[in-house]
Amino acid sequence: MQPLAGIRVLDFGRFIAGPFCAAMLADMGAEVLRIEPPSGAEDRFMMPLEGLQDIGGALYLHCNRGKRSVTLDLRKPEAEEILKALVAQSDVVVANKPPPVLRRMGLDYATLAALKPDIVVATSTAFGLDGPLADQPGFDGIGQAMSGAMHISGDVTAPRRTAVNVVDYGTAMAAAFGVAAALLRRATTGQGGEVSTSLLDTALNYAMSPILDHATGSRRRDRIGNRSLAAAPSDVFACTDGHVLIQVVGQAAFSRFAALIGREDLLSDAAFANDTLRGEHGAALSSITEDWTKGQSCADVVAALSRARIPAAEVLDLPGVLDPGRGLVGHLLPERALGNGVAVPFARPPALLSGMTSDTPPAPRLGADTDDVLRTAGFSTERIAAFRDGGAI
Repeated sequence: MQPLAGIRVLDFGRFIAGPFCAAMLADMGAEVLRIEPPSGAEDRFMMPLEGLQDIGGALYLHCNRGKRSVTLDLRKPEAEEILKALVAQSDVVVANKPPPVLRRMGLDYATLAALKPDIVVATSTAFGLDGPLADQPGFDGIGQAMSGAMHISGDVTAPRRTAVNVVDYGTAMAAAFGVAAALLRRATTGQGGEVSTSLLDTALNYAMSPILDHATGSRRRDRIGNRSLAAAPSDVFACTDGHVLIQVVGQAAFSRFAALIGREDLLSDAAFANDTLRGEHGAALSSITEDWTKGQSCADVVAALSRARIPAAEVLDLPGVLDPGRGLVGHLLPERALGNGVAVPFARPPALLSGMTSDTPPAPRLGADTDDVLRTAGFSTERIAAFRDGGAI
């Protein structure tokens, strides 16, 4: 049995932080109802995909797998009646919007708890529910920028944001963890509650080690490209046919690495005596390492490092990720049907429990489950038709 079987989630999320939280709950067996306007939410058709244009874009298909689709226009007067009925039959509400928007839509914890005292409400905001920035909107890059992560991630010319939305996805995972904990508490106490996450909280946690470095006066961190802050050689290195990432951490690994490249003399150099010193002299070690890699292929470099038990990987472009010879497709990226007969490699859930299936259904078409869900909520066929005629669903 799936661990969250019997739990119903109302997902009012958009883009990543809310929807991916709800998708992870669906992976664990919860019934998740994605609620969006009859015309479709703004995130449904971003990054359109060939053959799937009428279902949704790449972001939607990834972050809304395993859900059912219910249309509801919260601006319509009749929507309040429907919302109350759905909340009464649900266990969790997920929403990622600024606090004023949550209150305006009736999705804040105080309003929802008045309807159902044991409800669990997961709110993901940009800056938290309180503080001077609480009412401001924000996206993934704002967290990266304000946490210091971008400053230390760029090269000497400019800061750099990571191209994938790590802060959004990290916030979604934190929210899913919080919801699971809240449901466990509710099971023993009967008490619901609010799970609050924010993009900036996530980003600051990610950047906490260099922040502590600076706050304690231990050292000042500046942009160092792809090098590690705390060990070396740990960088991206050119080969004859691409690039590899090598991460040498710990004295034993450094000793094996020095022997592999024929530079045992590095072991007696005081500048490289431990990880901290090697990190501080990382530019020198990167130069030495690239002298070794630049005349070899990526495959040869990775194979040699693998034999020496040193973490390394070729930096793959997207065609490389999808190359069956790499071993990702079919295992970590099993082929999944997304609709319209289209099947593609699709990441499995990031958390798997023993005994649970990872075969989550694909993301739903807009409004596919509206009538069925409203009938289950007690509305007649005639009432549902009236809601539709009035534009509420």
